[in-house]
Amino acid sequence: MGHTRSQGLLVPLYNQWSITGPYAPLSYYKVHRFQMPQFHHPLPSQPHRNMTEPSTPATYQLAVKPVPITPLSSASPPKPPMSSSQISQTSLQYQPEKQYYHQSGDLVFVVEGILFKIHRFQLERALGVNSDPIPLGAQQLLQGVAEKNLKIQFLHDKAEEFRALCWALYAPPHEIVLQHTASHFKLDLILNVFLISHKYCLESLQTFAHQILVSHCNATCKIPELERVLRLSIGNKASPVTKAVEQALLHRLEEDRLGTISTARLITLAEELGMRDFQGKLYYHELVRDEASILKIPSSTAYNFPCTGNLTEKQLLALFHGYRSLLRYWRHLPSEVREKTLPKLASCEDHWKCQSEWNSAWNSININASPPNLDVLAALEKIRTSLPNSLKPNPPFPFPSPPFAFIGSPTPATPAPNLFVTPAPAPAPNPFATPAPAPVATLCPLNAQRRMQPCGQKELDDLIKRLEDTLADHFLGSHLP
Repeated sequence: MGHTRSQGLLVPLYNQWSITGPYAPLSYYKVHRFQMPQFHHPLPSQPHRNMTEPSTPATYQLAVKPVPITPLSSASPPKPPMSSSQISQTSLQYQPEKQYYHQSGDLVFVVEGILFKIHRFQLERALGVNSDPIPLGAQQLLQGVAEKNLKIQFLHDKAEEFRALCWALYAPPHEIVLQHTASHFKLDLILNVFLISHKYCLESLQTFAHQILVSHCNATCKIPELERVLRLSIGNKASPVTKAVEQALLHRLEEDRLGTISTARLITLAEELGMRDFQGKLYYHELVRDEASILKIPSSTAYNFPCTGNLTEKQLLALFHGYRSLLRYWRHLPSEVREKTLPKLASCEDHWKCQSEWNSAWNSININASPPNLDVLAALEKIRTSLPNSLKPNPPFPFPSPPFAFIGSPTPATPAPNLFVTPAPAPAPNPFATPAPAPVATLCPLNAQRRMQPCGQKELDDLIKRLEDTLADHFLGSHLP
């Protein structure tokens, strides 16, 4: 093993050493010849390298050029990062928006291949005063730039919607005010503001879009436009806009004397959008209008229902179901009301008056006759101001009292007269004589149109509201399992 010029390596014949120890006889080894590295002094023109590595052919060797080391003091200063205004627009391969690419902006967006550059503070202002913490949708837009480094955000929006957002941020006040007028109102523009403000939770712009749409629903928008607004408001859960569209559509139906508006189409739309309460209101309107337009067929004992011609078979079945349900409700309502004691309000002092008036009002209703055109809501509303003859106020000033009912307790020196006790002989004015000119008072005179007592008024309001809230059940059945 101590050869000075070895031509090979000695390796064991077996994988393990002999049990005799590390000094095994030569017969346990065999010689494997390997190419050994040649140790020699490198030439002066060659760089030093690890001589244990195999030499690389010249074909595959990299040419190494020595680079001189420049002292730090003489090196040129590093270039600052490129600002957004210095970046070549042609290298970005995007077309800048003509009106909403501001050189001083610090937020850059690409929408459908169009480059927008706006100011961060404009978006922060559109968030509203109550946006703390910032909603997730707005955080996506406000991912700004670090120092002067440009950061482009790619949005999956429509260019028209984002352009409408920029218009709402940068439009002058007089241009904003013009949207409140019917002649300058742009529905597509406001709807785009409505959509993108809801997507990115921009509270201030949401309020602006809601106010504009609500103000134009009843007076400006046509039926197809109202249907479009209704779909978008339901999809974005904008309840103020939804209620305004509902009221506008119902108002248009009431004014449609010629029947040009398809109630069947509106009912189908309400069913498609899952608006059950709105379905009930549409069915109720159709029922009342249909009852008012019933015509007798000539030379026949039958009647024709001209308003139901555009309803589907399913809608006709729901309409007749509601007719029977509302008729039964009206016939059973007076007895159900009289069976219950009228709830007393905390401010009521003479509850027996309220109860007596309430019972008399319902006793005067003919339960065998249905209300005109089966308009139950109108019949209930009539009870609010129409009192039975027995409850009509007596001729004015039957007792010594001023010609107006003044609100407030009298002073202790002048106690309030008891109207139900015969007054003591006193020089009372003649109630049937021409009274002296009385001072003008702003309070309600006694001979004005009377309304129901507060307790009955509150109960009647609750009764009407319960019917309005459950109108759909009369036509569509109970929605509970």
